[in-house]
Amino acid sequence: MKAGKGLTESISGRQLHPSLMGAHNYRNAEAAIHVAKDIAPDKIQEILAAFESFPGVRRRQDILYKSENFLVIEDFAHHPVAIEETVRAVRSAYPDFALVSMFEPRSATSHSNTFQKDFARSFKGSKHVFVAELFNRNKVEKKKRLDVKKLVADIEKAGSKGHYAKTPDEILKKLPGVLKKMENKKTAILVMSNGAFGGIYNKIVELVREKDESN
Repeated sequence: MKAGKGLTESISGRQLHPSLMGAHNYRNAEAAIHVAKDIAPDKIQEILAAFESFPGVRRRQDILYKSENFLVIEDFAHHPVAIEETVRAVRSAYPDFALVSMFEPRSATSHSNTFQKDFARSFKGSKHVFVAELFNRNKVEKKKRLDVKKLVADIEKAGSKGHYAKTPDEILKKLPGVLKKMENKKTAILVMSNGAFGGIYNKIVELVREKDESN
């Protein structure tokens, strides 16, 4: 499902038009609607209106920049299922935009090689994927540690162009070259981390704004 397409609410039969994107957000919201309706059945219209006007939460598909040709979106995704759902949601909501995904393995889950293969498949639908080196390599012992370079190679095998970055700043250095190759395409940049990602969010916005203004 994508934002703006409409969602039938089984309680009232109303077509809802939320600002949220992604089937996972719709499922969560529907569950919340049912709970709220059970608690206050006489407030169902107010509940549905609140759902439609809810702007989302910070760092969950948080749109940092939007223009005719560019989008910069921040998300807290840090495990394979969350990444896959978020990528799918952005692709569905903005089908005319080529997607550049960025990921910082920062959580304990993402430092582990338990999901090595799952991570490689979770970026499907991205034109380019940047993956930064582990935030703290000492968080997990070597034999259990995610191999980021192998992940980037497997992302390539899965159909996206993979880019390894030793640091977040290295992503900033490589990004202009990637955007230059995509000059004739509308581009969405999805930045995923459960942390600060080296402070690159605002720098990406600045870079994209400058590119927008120069066109």
